[in-house]
Parts: sequence; structure tokens; C-alpha cells
Amino acid sequence: MSEEKKKLYIVPGFKQSVEDENYKEIVNYAKEVGLEIKPVHVSWNHDIDMNDYIKEVSEQIPKESDDYILGFSFGAYISYLLSKEKRFTGYIFCTISPYFKETIEEIPRRAKEFFGDNFIRSVSDNSLHEGNKSRAWFLVGEKDWDQAKYIGKEAKDLWSGESEFVMVHRAAHEIGHLNYVEEIKWILKNLTRERK
Repeated sequence: MSEEKKKLYIVPGFKQSVEDENYKEIVNYAKEVGLEIKPVHVSWNHDIDMNDYIKEVSEQIPKESDDYILGFSFGAYISYLLSKEKRFTGYIFCTISPYFKETIEEIPRRAKEFFGDNFIRSVSDNSLHEGNKSRAWFLVGEKDWDQAKYIGKEAKDLWSGESEFVMVHRAAHEIGHLNYVEEIKWILKNLTRERK
């Protein structure tokens, strides 16, 4: 009887889908190393706020799982916030969007105008937290904005379990960048090795 495959839940970035080209190589590699892909679908409706997105993602992932979750940008932000109540074996946070109480004042005005007052209000009370005791990786592009780098480092330092911060060489805010993909593949390869 074959062992049940571990799952990799993927929560994409704003206005993105796991079916997008940016995720193709990550998805293919995860399958190659024996993981079952569980795409998390987010409506990314501009008229709703972050609490609605969090609820939408929460309904698609289990409360406790010996599987893994990978999120990018706002997908990483949502996965990080849900880690207070959802326990996975491992988390891969790829450039957590820096829309937290600690950094909200530093968010550029044009970004606040783009998302609108209702959305900004819905994120401004969210704060960094200790995380849980699961294993976690915090990745951020070397050329990404400073607030994202700050949040990645701070979130890593607060995390209760084993964690690692990875600055992705030459990458900006782009999960499909060659170096970003290679870092994720390295993590996935090591996850599957650890299980054997």
C-alpha cells in the first residue's frame, strides 16, 4: 500500500492564480518531488477587504495538517495571519506583504489610494505575532521594497519554531524570478528528503 502524498497548499498573490505562468515551474517541481498540489483560490475582488480574503482562504485549508503551505505576497500575508490558528508542518512565506500595524504608516500613499480606505482599515490592526512551533521559511527578493524586507526579518525573528530568512539574490517582487524559483525548489526538495 502506497504512502499518502503530502500536500502543498499554495496561496497566490494579489490578482494571481496558481494556474498562472509564474507558478508553473514551482507546481511542476513540487509534483516531481512527490507533493500533491492544493491550489487555494482567492476571489481578489477589489470591493471586499482583507478580512473577507482571510475567511475565504481559511475555509479552504485545514485547521491542523502535517502538510505544507506556501504563500506569496498577500497570499503569504494571509497564510502568516492564519498561522495563529492553523497548524501546518511547514510554512513557506514568500515576500509577506507589509500591511501590518507596525508598517502601515510607511506604506506609500499611492498604494493606500489603490486599495482604498476600507481595505487599509481592514489591515491596519493586524500585527506581527510569535507564530507557532512549526518550521518556517521567510523569503524576500533582494530588490523588493524595504518594508517587505523588514517584515520578513521581523516575522522570522518572532517565529517560535525553527525558521530561516532567505534574501533572494537579484529578485524583486516576483515569485517567477529564476532565483526565487530555485530557492523554493531547494526548500521543497529538502522537505521531501526529510520525510524519507
